[in-house]
Amino acid sequence: MFCRMPRPLFSLAVIVEMTHPKPLVLWLTCFAVFCMGMTSVHAAATFGPNFSNDNTSPTDLGVLMPGVSTVSGVVDNAPINSDFFTFQIAPGQELSGWDLLSYQSADNIAFVAINDAATFPFSILGFGTTPGQEAQFLGGSTFGPGNVNSDILPLIGSIAGRRFTGPLGAGTYTVMVQQLGGDATNYSFGLNVTAVPEPSTVFALALAALVFVVYLQRRRGVAIQ
Repeated sequence: MFCRMPRPLFSLAVIVEMTHPKPLVLWLTCFAVFCMGMTSVHAAATFGPNFSNDNTSPTDLGVLMPGVSTVSGVVDNAPINSDFFTFQIAPGQELSGWDLLSYQSADNIAFVAINDAATFPFSILGFGTTPGQEAQFLGGSTFGPGNVNSDILPLIGSIAGRRFTGPLGAGTYTVMVQQLGGDATNYSFGLNVTAVPEPSTVFALALAALVFVVYLQRRRGVAIQ
């Protein structure tokens, strides 16, 4: 009795066939449509403008749903009117982007920091005044009008705190937004939550690259002949 081996999803013959110009265009079009569906962004929720000014009892936004959650507030005269809010990222999700949607103030510099806990360790941050202060929160950065319409997550991960690289995975996080000056600062963030890429998605991208390389090699061979 013999066991029949399962047929692989993509055989070499299939890959070669797909590299013919017409099937290749059709296949890549379908793949692009698939990727657009996988990476589509939708509005998740809107929060603000009133948040807690107590670092030990931040406003709880709950679990951020996939998509872009808008968080807007007004800060000045830290620590009297700083904003503290906490949120959760569900398993299988990650905080992949932190866009500054708007910034309005006579003061061009404000500060935002994040901690990987349900509270923030300080009510106000003045760097250099407390030894070991930065080791007690995850990351932070100044921001202002020059950062509008850009992703400030890399800045938050690289300027202050223990620092981090890349998206933030599942867990509980607390954010502090402060303005040391007396000028009211209106801000709006877009927190983008996306699914953690699955191995099948990575495989599909690798396969697309392979098909494209084979296609280029065949085109070069035809040109030489």
